[in-house]
Amino acid sequence: MSHRILFCLFLLLTAVAVAAQPGQSYALFFAVDTYQDSSAYRPLETPVRQAKSLARVLERAYGFQTEVVENPSLGQIEAKLAEYATRFADSTYATDGQLLVFFSGRGQAHYGQGYFLPSNTQSSRLHQSAFMYFMGKYLLESIPCRHLLVVVDAPYSYYVGSATDTEKAAFTGSGEGEKMLQQHQETRSRLVLTSGDSTGQTPDQSDFAERFREALAQSGGADSTLTFPELCGLLGQGGTDIHRGSFGKHEAGGNFLFIRNIAAADSLSWQRAMRAGSCTAYQSYMADYPAGKYREAAAQLVEMRCGQQDSTQVEANAPIGNTYNDGWPVQLERNPDFHWFIYAELEPKALNYGEVLSLIGDPLEPFPKKGDTKKIKVSVIVRILVDDHGNYVRHRVINDGHPIVSKAIVPHLPKLIFTPAIQHGKPIYYWVNMGFHFERS
Repeated sequence: MSHRILFCLFLLLTAVAVAAQPGQSYALFFAVDTYQDSSAYRPLETPVRQAKSLARVLERAYGFQTEVVENPSLGQIEAKLAEYATRFADSTYATDGQLLVFFSGRGQAHYGQGYFLPSNTQSSRLHQSAFMYFMGKYLLESIPCRHLLVVVDAPYSYYVGSATDTEKAAFTGSGEGEKMLQQHQETRSRLVLTSGDSTGQTPDQSDFAERFREALAQSGGADSTLTFPELCGLLGQGGTDIHRGSFGKHEAGGNFLFIRNIAAADSLSWQRAMRAGSCTAYQSYMADYPAGKYREAAAQLVEMRCGQQDSTQVEANAPIGNTYNDGWPVQLERNPDFHWFIYAELEPKALNYGEVLSLIGDPLEPFPKKGDTKKIKVSVIVRILVDDHGNYVRHRVINDGHPIVSKAIVPHLPKLIFTPAIQHGKPIYYWVNMGFHFERS
């Protein structure tokens, strides 16, 4: 028996495509801004916030699977690293993948050793309560992934690895890019990148973290790939003090790659433009993505919005049912009735329909196969309320093709991400119909 899943959603403009890269990429952040020993270590303002910001960029623009551990204790750091080692060892995570481990917070030096300070660090028992870089490298090295990059944004972080002159050569051009990917698949990397501060002062606003975010925004140039040497070069611009090196069983030629997910970046930028809802935002999107999937829609919105006067803007306190010259009702209700028909210039578009469909899998699998010569076709239509930020709110099944198929679909509906509906240039809450169609022959 052959299995086919028919992709026939009329509303879909694009599905988020995962860039072709060797193995999945993961990022684990340990961010500490609050310390139990408050008499010795005052709170910080930005490590957790900056870690979350970096995680979002890696996840949305580069396809990383990310996790941010906020204010962990020493035991929690060690347990989480052991957990990741187990996930790679039992193939829960792709063993040929990449893992970025990022530490952000305070650091301290003591008797020739450097330490990252977890939330439960005791200044009088530093050796027992802090994460010693020298010993921590052995714990990190035990994680059985092919590529590991350890980044530390904390004072005295240069203790993490030797300041070797690792991988100066940057790969450029399409041919060199293929060579780079091939070499990446064949070599093992254990790389270190640190902020290099030796003053012991921890600024509330980390320049290193901000430059790291800016480097990711560079997206590696024309080939959309940011290599470890390129990352180091961008971070070192403007006099930023950094240290880079390698440790453990690092192999010559080993690298760490940030391969930009162009489709995801396009969709993310469009989503932001839709939320802003201004001509400037739409024009910025068109400038950034001249061949973007949403360029035509953006151009239509610019033409429509830029010619409007203030009288056409929706007032925040306007009642339901107000009309404009076109005679269509204005939708301001955050809890619109399921049966209402509301006009919108642009209806919601699912950005990750293909991804959600793959999570659903084949719901026809439980159906009989042996001796069955007929095709099985099942369609389920759901009506989903999408908020003014493109998020799923709730749903109702309006055409239940089969309870087994509906049961397989419904748990995954909240994972859908949309562009919001637009009415008179403003994002609104909107009920949209979506079809899920499956066939087995």
